[in-house]
Amino acid sequence: MTGVGDSKRQQGNLVLLVAALLFAVIVLPRVLEDDKGGKGAGGAPAALTAATKGVPKAGLPTGPPTGFPTVRGLPADPRQTPGRTPSGSDSRPGGSVPTPVRDPRADAFAAVAHNGTCLNAWQTGTERGSGWNTDTPRAVDCDSDSAFVRVAGVNATNCPISDPGVTSWRYRDVDLCLERQFRKGQCFLVSRSGGTENTPRYSANLFTWIDCDAARIPASFDSLLAVTGVYRAPAEVRAGACARVANDRTYYWYWVAHNDTTLVCATYPNR
Repeated sequence: MTGVGDSKRQQGNLVLLVAALLFAVIVLPRVLEDDKGGKGAGGAPAALTAATKGVPKAGLPTGPPTGFPTVRGLPADPRQTPGRTPSGSDSRPGGSVPTPVRDPRADAFAAVAHNGTCLNAWQTGTERGSGWNTDTPRAVDCDSDSAFVRVAGVNATNCPISDPGVTSWRYRDVDLCLERQFRKGQCFLVSRSGGTENTPRYSANLFTWIDCDAARIPASFDSLLAVTGVYRAPAEVRAGACARVANDRTYYWYWVAHNDTTLVCATYPNR
């Protein structure tokens, strides 16, 4: 038999069930809707923002939002980013290549490396540098008195350096084959190679030049001679080939150069 207490208990359970249904059907959807559209300025729900404004959030993380990497150690100067040099050029593979330092001597050799170019260059007869009067060749007019040599070939495999009037001058990847440009009155250095005291035999470096009135000459040479004439070489050089006047009694030394086409006559200066 069911008593009054049991009847009231059943009525109370029924009321709670109805209240739960009403909450699920009416109140809960509104709360969820507000949660979607009613967020505060910081992206948190408006109710939470109002309730926690100015109050420490115990138990909430104080660092950056979860899911975003923390950036540390960024340089103050954006140009100093990893993988870049202070000048801004990329140091990684494929970056800009530094400009090579220019070599003035190499530039000078490249500038005159053309057949027919005449140079104001001669050998000094000393051990200074390459033995030339300058380290950097300079082009001059071939008709000028300062045109001592002429470029006859560049990087040539057949430069006849055994010819007394031909030599080579090289720097790095430029090899100049040079022909001596002889002119009357020029003096060059010679070394004694035999003969007698009155008629010595001389070996000459025809690419040297020296003042004809020089009081001293380089130690590796014995004397100097002056060019008295430059002629077309005959098939056979005979006595008198260098004579300047009839019955000339001057003693001459001579050399045949430029592939046996040029006869160079010389004697002591002022004779």
